[in-house]
Amino acid sequence: RPGQYELKTEMNIVDLILEGGGFTEKHQIYKIDITRRDSANNSNLYASNIFIEMDANYQTILNPAEKFKLNPLDFITVRSQGHQTSNQIITVSGAVNFPGSYALTGPDETISQIIQRAGGLRANAYPMASKFTRNEKEIMLDLDKILKRKKSKHDIELIDGDKIYVANVPTIIEVSGEVNVSGFYKFSKGRRVSDYISLAGGFTQNVERKDIWIQYPNGKSR
Repeated sequence: RPGQYELKTEMNIVDLILEGGGFTEKHQIYKIDITRRDSANNSNLYASNIFIEMDANYQTILNPAEKFKLNPLDFITVRSQGHQTSNQIITVSGAVNFPGSYALTGPDETISQIIQRAGGLRANAYPMASKFTRNEKEIMLDLDKILKRKKSKHDIELIDGDKIYVANVPTIIEVSGEVNVSGFYKFSKGRRVSDYISLAGGFTQNVERKDIWIQYPNGKSR
């Protein structure tokens, strides 16, 4: 049960999870994200993050959770490929291993760092066609380039409210305009543009062949 709980003497993370009713569903691995406010009042650090992985039997995989004592105002999120919330938050969705909302640990945390905290990319990720949203403005994001060149000018620092969507490998193609049967068609590697036009019933009589253009998943076109 999500909510606020009274911190008891010597309370650890397992105690808290059990007091909250335990895991709601049976999954193999849970990722516990503990956001701890900066007690030193460091202006360059909002909070620190501690990560624990736990199985369905409350046995830890990495850090010893039974020895990890909680502090006042700790913010704990339990994720099973799920989500999280906190004060300074950004959202990561799509083809990452642990999608959800993440608490920023400081003003210099970047896109590549938050993707790493989200468990990295899934096998079906198509990072070059990802999207980034800030203040309701959405832009295409070549995440592949960012992850290969961390701390480059493209690996920007995040702020509260930012959203990152990691695309999946495309499986369909849309054919529209002056064709007889506009619509969506299954992507098959090796097929040419002419093949998809044929699937769409060929050109109409009004087609201007020199005005055919292709828009790729990463937003580029030719």
